[in-house]
Amino acid sequence: MKYINKLMAVGVCALLTACMGSDYADPQNTENPFGNNQIAETNVVKIRDLKNSTDFKLVIANGSYKEVKNDIKIKGRVTGNDAQSNLYNMITLEDSTGAIIISVAQGGTSGFMPVGQEVLVSLKGLYIGGYRKQAQVGAVYTSASNGSLGIGRMNRQEWASHYKIIGTADPAALTPTVFDVTKLSDAAYMEANAGKLMTIKGVELADADGKKVFAPDDGSVTLTSNCANRALKNMDANSIVVRTSTYATFANTPMPTGKVSITGIFTRFNNTWQILVRSIDDIVSDNPFEGIDGTGEGTLESPFDVTRALSMIAKSAYETTKEYYVSGTISSIKEVDTGSYGNATYNISDNGQDTNVLNIFRGYYLAGAKFTAADQIKVGQKVVVAGTLTLYNDTPEMNKGNQIVSIK
Repeated sequence: MKYINKLMAVGVCALLTACMGSDYADPQNTENPFGNNQIAETNVVKIRDLKNSTDFKLVIANGSYKEVKNDIKIKGRVTGNDAQSNLYNMITLEDSTGAIIISVAQGGTSGFMPVGQEVLVSLKGLYIGGYRKQAQVGAVYTSASNGSLGIGRMNRQEWASHYKIIGTADPAALTPTVFDVTKLSDAAYMEANAGKLMTIKGVELADADGKKVFAPDDGSVTLTSNCANRALKNMDANSIVVRTSTYATFANTPMPTGKVSITGIFTRFNNTWQILVRSIDDIVSDNPFEGIDGTGEGTLESPFDVTRALSMIAKSAYETTKEYYVSGTISSIKEVDTGSYGNATYNISDNGQDTNVLNIFRGYYLAGAKFTAADQIKVGQKVVVAGTLTLYNDTPEMNKGNQIVSIK
């Protein structure tokens, strides 16, 4: 009887081991749980070569589609996803030669395919085509309005069987291409760069006034497919626009005024560039001190004057952990401790008067040395002080631990 029980126990263990074999095969979870880890990195072609091949070049240009019959693959890094909902049902992939859009009916892709993630895509069985001449990988789509066929989104199950995630995301590996505005209407330039992560510099949003938002849904702007196209000043809106979905997390953010640099996915809609901004952080003022009073850049070479430091604090335009350099004249001294603390608290201003002052709180002497004599600083001396800024009990100040860089 005991022998039979032992046999039964062995049988149960064998059954459980067989059922859970896949779990035990990778106890360290080294394989990514998403996608198809069985895809081998063979027959990999460059994205540029794929788009320019005799099989697909005319298909893309004519807005048609064609199934990939051969066992070929592409490999690149994710440059855009649905993290802030402005890229809908698409992942943008780029290698050293070009970019292409992966069109897939799936949300939440940013969770497992973040920007900078390297991905291997097996193309056999998928379709490549052009949506208004923008190259895409996807499936055949049937228009509900007229029954016409075109390139569209594949379903999530099909997509899952066609990609393999490689390593971990490395956003630093991505360097946006600077958009050449002199080639705005250059057909070859558009064909080579459509779909890429790019940056256009020194432009202004034509409708920006500090109040108008990117994509309002109140009827104040014309929407196409729930998106607002915003023109750039002194540029033809038929040539280039910034396109924002009303579902984007920054849709109701006021458009920045002044000259800016805009990074995003530069897609094409026939012969019009459409910039798809991935997040509000993709738009950076060319003048970081736009609307800030005073002078200086807050560096050792170009310190803020007190007016700028006060304006930065008043408008919450400073970074709390960043060290800034501020130049001013000592207008009053509250305390110089020559004991164990060895620090001093005093005010500085631009004109030496004790108004419109920045409080230098418990700061140190030159090179961070402790004060050893009360007369080491005097009212009327000009100083450059380095430290972090804050607003404490309505008093603008430089935090304790700051130090004098120069004194005259």
